[in-house]
Amino acid sequence: MKKILLTAIAFLLSLSAFALPGEQVISDTSGEYIYFEDNTFKTETYIGFLYYNPETYAIRYYSPLNKKTKTQEKSITLYLTVDSTKEKLSITGEYIVGASEQEDTEIVNYLHDLFYELTERRKKVSFSKLELLESEEEFLQFGGDVIITYNPLAPIFNIQTITSKSGTILLNLRHVGLLSSSGDKSFEAYTGNIKEKDQKRTVKKQKTTPYEASYSNTKCTIDTSWTQNAENFYLYGNNALLMLNSTALPKELEDSPELFMLLLFRKLATCPKENIIPWHSVSIKQKSDSSTEVSLLVIDTKEQTATRVFHTLIKNGNSIDYAMLSVFDGAYQKDRSYYNSILESIR
Repeated sequence: MKKILLTAIAFLLSLSAFALPGEQVISDTSGEYIYFEDNTFKTETYIGFLYYNPETYAIRYYSPLNKKTKTQEKSITLYLTVDSTKEKLSITGEYIVGASEQEDTEIVNYLHDLFYELTERRKKVSFSKLELLESEEEFLQFGGDVIITYNPLAPIFNIQTITSKSGTILLNLRHVGLLSSSGDKSFEAYTGNIKEKDQKRTVKKQKTTPYEASYSNTKCTIDTSWTQNAENFYLYGNNALLMLNSTALPKELEDSPELFMLLLFRKLATCPKENIIPWHSVSIKQKSDSSTEVSLLVIDTKEQTATRVFHTLIKNGNSIDYAMLSVFDGAYQKDRSYYNSILESIR
């Protein structure tokens, strides 16, 4: 939870210096990676993409050991450089690790094709607000006509799922992560087996009095069991934290508050370093015409913790009000109605 707090604080402190990206509306963060489950293979298979910078990527194929089918574990990683000045994807260099058989050549070619296709399709999609977009497209690698669901919060390609016309999920975004340093091996070590269970949490009930917590224009209702540690920061024992804030719309986006909210959500939903986000946990909730909530589960694989994080943004004239509630999942599951009531009171 500390990493989540530090990530949010660092981002909020930088809001006054927020700069618009260049041609791409939503920029990726160096070290971000994603893993899809690819159901077009006969065995359990994951395809990962890692973004270092606009000129450098890595792609990984991973299939675990399957004793029933006697399929051996296989891991193939491609380290690629590209020419970012070209309109179409142009690979300028490649280093391959793990490919040794003829079958591996077919896998490498498949990874090349997938990288080209996903890159080109992403360029054709435009977002002006936080919403899922479904597009019917022809995709030969997936058997013909498919439905692609684009999510602006999903890193690199903004693709959440690729589904056949019959409803079969062919490609499914499973996890999102962020490397902590050049020595972080979490991308290469990924096996698809991420435990989402939190540690046991103690929840003590006591008599409390409700009151309004506020900072700038942002308000919500909590109670006297919360401790105010700063002007806009509250703690609920060791189980939860609440942060309130507000920021002015940049002059460039005064007429496009929904686009600015999208940019904020994309940054706020970036996975903290050394953590991983199960993508099925990411939820977008339109609470009102002016208020939107994005919730997600953050797994700290080292500390073996799971944290439920809720980001709420509210359009308020020429400013955006912000609230973050972060709760260890073990505590949240024990008292969902209590935390949900706080979320519903945010205004």
